[in-house]
Amino acid sequence: MPMTLYESRFAKFTYDPARKLLLQEWIGFAKHEEFKTAIDSLAPLAHQYEFHLILSDTRKQGLLKQESTDYAAALMPGLVAAGLRRMAFVLPESVFTRMSVKSFSDNSQKVVGHSGIIAHFGDVETAMAWLLEAETVA
Repeated sequence: MPMTLYESRFAKFTYDPARKLLLQEWIGFAKHEEFKTAIDSLAPLAHQYEFHLILSDTRKQGLLKQESTDYAAALMPGLVAAGLRRMAFVLPESVFTRMSVKSFSDNSQKVVGHSGIIAHFGDVETAMAWLLEAETVA
């Protein structure tokens, strides 16, 4: 049964133990410190709940500053070390927010050292299918 692990005015993280999946829902604009607080919760949660997949729904997310995307990308090696196999983004309509998400993805893949762990999608269903495919081949 899914359970909420983190919730603030702009982010909600829900864990699905059956799928070892963390669903991130981002809503609106977050100041860097607020975003950092949410992102900092991920490492301890990854160790405690052993999620292998992250679905990050950014359809309603506001624009992120470059320092926020850089900060989040720097934490990716720790998530991969904790067992993260794939991360799917459902992209927002806003071109500017899409650029923020893609900046994070590009930086993350550089610090992780390989590509293929992060992908972008236009809808939740396609993103979920790609994530769950990883578990059937693992």
